[in-house]
Amino acid sequence: MKTTKKSMLIAVVIICLTPLSQATDNEIYMASLDWPPYTGEDLPNQGHVIKHAKKVFSAMGYTLKVDFFPWARAVKMGLDPKSKYLGYLPEYFDQSLTEKCAFSDSIGFSPLGFAQRKDNPIEWQNLNDIAQLKSVGVVRGYVNSPGLDARIASGNINADEAVSDAENIKKLSRMRVPIIVIDEQVFEYWLSHDEELMAVKDSVEMHPNLLDKKSLYLCFKKNEEGLAFKDIFNAGLNKQGMKRFMQESFR
Repeated sequence: MKTTKKSMLIAVVIICLTPLSQATDNEIYMASLDWPPYTGEDLPNQGHVIKHAKKVFSAMGYTLKVDFFPWARAVKMGLDPKSKYLGYLPEYFDQSLTEKCAFSDSIGFSPLGFAQRKDNPIEWQNLNDIAQLKSVGVVRGYVNSPGLDARIASGNINADEAVSDAENIKKLSRMRVPIIVIDEQVFEYWLSHDEELMAVKDSVEMHPNLLDKKSLYLCFKKNEEGLAFKDIFNAGLNKQGMKRFMQESFR
């Protein structure tokens, strides 16, 4: 039988969309962290980023399962070549991650800024102003903005690391740092859900100047399977109506 170019193309597409070694019974796995309201083991639907990611994969015939770890371990497990995970979520784009991480199309947005004490407001227009502070509270292993991260790496800005956003807010409330980097929605969540932070919510606030509006992505392993599922996810994201659903959900 003569093989046509069209039939060869169909065969390639079928191979690319066939469940691979880790997609047993069309179930696939990714790692994540507790980062409410975006992701969280005990949140409704495990947070709205995971809810949306599951909806996208479901449109392509896959069931996404998510396991939760502290952030540094979520990244390590997600990218471990021997783990069952295709990658991890969510992640901000950073050029330094592209050697190990195949970024999906954007799945949402994160308003990233600084939180401060109300009785010690910080005047800042650019990162030169931030460099004048004694330190900036950050979460260990988080990507922030390229400019801020570059200055921290060079020593121009002194970073004071915490293990989580909630711990960072507590350090701010105790005046251990003058300012912290945090997503606005994450900040508001912890102030209304953590008992200790609820007691100090009137003493801290987000600075009105945002540092950045970050896109959120899924990070897939840069191996054959990870790259295939990145394409599957992007195809699902681009299905009719799906992008509008995402845009409306993250307004």
